[in-house]
Amino acid sequence: MDNTILVMDKMAIRNYRFFSPSISMSGIQVLGAGHLLAKRRSWISKWRVRADYNLCLIRRGTALFQSREAGELRPAPGDCLLVFPGRPFLFQPESNRVWEEYFIHFQGPVVQTMENEGVFSPAKPLFRLRHPDKILLPFKAAMAAASSNNFPRKQRLPGILFQAINEVLLNQRSLWEAQPRNEEPAREIIRKMLEHPEKEWNFRELAKAHDMSYSYLLKRVKRIFGFPLHRLLNLERMKFASKMLASGMTVTETCFRTGMDDPYHFSRLFKKLMGKPPSAFREIASKIVVLPE
Repeated sequence: MDNTILVMDKMAIRNYRFFSPSISMSGIQVLGAGHLLAKRRSWISKWRVRADYNLCLIRRGTALFQSREAGELRPAPGDCLLVFPGRPFLFQPESNRVWEEYFIHFQGPVVQTMENEGVFSPAKPLFRLRHPDKILLPFKAAMAAASSNNFPRKQRLPGILFQAINEVLLNQRSLWEAQPRNEEPAREIIRKMLEHPEKEWNFRELAKAHDMSYSYLLKRVKRIFGFPLHRLLNLERMKFASKMLASGMTVTETCFRTGMDDPYHFSRLFKKLMGKPPSAFREIASKIVVLPE
């Protein structure tokens, strides 16, 4: 269903397209995909609450985003913003310049599991991306699939969304890049770990080599990055694993390449942190077709 709304007044011309096919697959339900282009905008500033998740890619303009969990943020072109259901927020483009965004609305137990396990957090809804154009392709593919009259094409939407989520996780600047660079030993240890999550790390020995206690390292990592040390390592390993699974590597091969030696334990950990078992993730990734613009 294609609902195109053109709003014209003295201050704004908006071309707002929203498609709502409501397609479900493997624990993800896509409710809509859209594109918003506004010139000389006239926005009403108000707090809102969504009933679903909204993943937004900003193409042009800057905005103000506020929530109780995240505080005040300034999304800019190339950023992705994830709005969580049931949490009040304010999202308003700034100035009278052109504003452009793509977005996908969705819900489902897979994403809820990822939120519960800390893969996504309302306290950190903004993602600074290294290569924003890589994220743009799934958003445009979602628009094309949602607006198509071909139902099998619409059925690709959950897989395309899953690709977009995976790209956001893999493409975001690492946690150490987002922090001020200095020579603090705890930061140096985590920077090395994030660069090579597949290695077998002995954090007790690393702490000793940097003249600090293991307990102090644990406290500093939790304070700086918001995650316990081993949870942070597991998250990075599963992101690394998802990239290999998406490339067609088997679950067993991925397990060993990720630095783990037990495929059963690897599968349980992947499902816990990513919301789906690695075999299901690999199957969905193999069916994803990026549609032309």
